[in-house]
Amino acid sequence: MRTLIAPILLAAALLVGAAEAVGTGSHRPGGELTEYAVDNLDPLGGTSSVGFSVNNRGWVAGRSNLLGNQSRHATLWRNGKLTDLGTLGGANSAVLWPVKNVGGVVTGVAQTAEPDPLNEKW
Repeated sequence: MRTLIAPILLAAALLVGAAEAVGTGSHRPGGELTEYAVDNLDPLGGTSSVGFSVNNRGWVAGRSNLLGNQSRHATLWRNGKLTDLGTLGGANSAVLWPVKNVGGVVTGVAQTAEPDPLNEKW
């Protein structure tokens, strides 16, 4: 039962626009009761946001569309505050991978203002 609860809670926590809910919990092996809460993640103003990673402190990292031009920016939801992590000069960025980091390091991808600035041959 415990292995089913974690993915369901993660998915519920990442839904932007979901109604705030407080769960009554579930029993773990040994009879211990687990409490949890589900919160809304504020967007950057656009029509779409998604969280891809939740760490042990409850920080959620992902991406959110901006209002108007709908470009996507890497986003961090931390302690109830939304942070736009910006780009490297291009239109888009995102935190795409699950990371359990609690030291404040966030990894992701970002477009630069100049395509192929190092002349890579991919």
